[in-house]
Amino acid sequence: MPSLPPETLDIALSRTAKVPLSTQIHAALRDAIREGRLAGGARLPSWRDLAAQLGVSRGTVRDAYERLIDEQLAVGLGAAGTRVAEGAMAGPSPDGPVQAPSFPELFSNFERTPLPFQMGVPAQDAFP
Repeated sequence: MPSLPPETLDIALSRTAKVPLSTQIHAALRDAIREGRLAGGARLPSWRDLAAQLGVSRGTVRDAYERLIDEQLAVGLGAAGTRVAEGAMAGPSPDGPVQAPSFPELFSNFERTPLPFQMGVPAQDAFP
């Protein structure tokens, strides 16, 4: 699959904003992925190409790409480039955030006696 032309990414940077350039690039790419403008498996431009097009350093683009990889929106493939992760545009679930169990529910299992032949639990009847 060929690399996307950089002009299709539509990244507008504001050099007067207090937001770092790498954060602006990351936000533009993240939004493009989540909105479906970048399909899963699409190859992102190389650090060098995108940096030259935007007039920033390669390290700035690298930081933005690494944040996308950390968020599992992109996959770094070394010399093969960086691609949009499959299924990355799923975004947050429509039901809202997953609710964690309440604090007492987390420790309810500690009140029960251990089952026999459980890993890490010594046989209490075998010891005096």
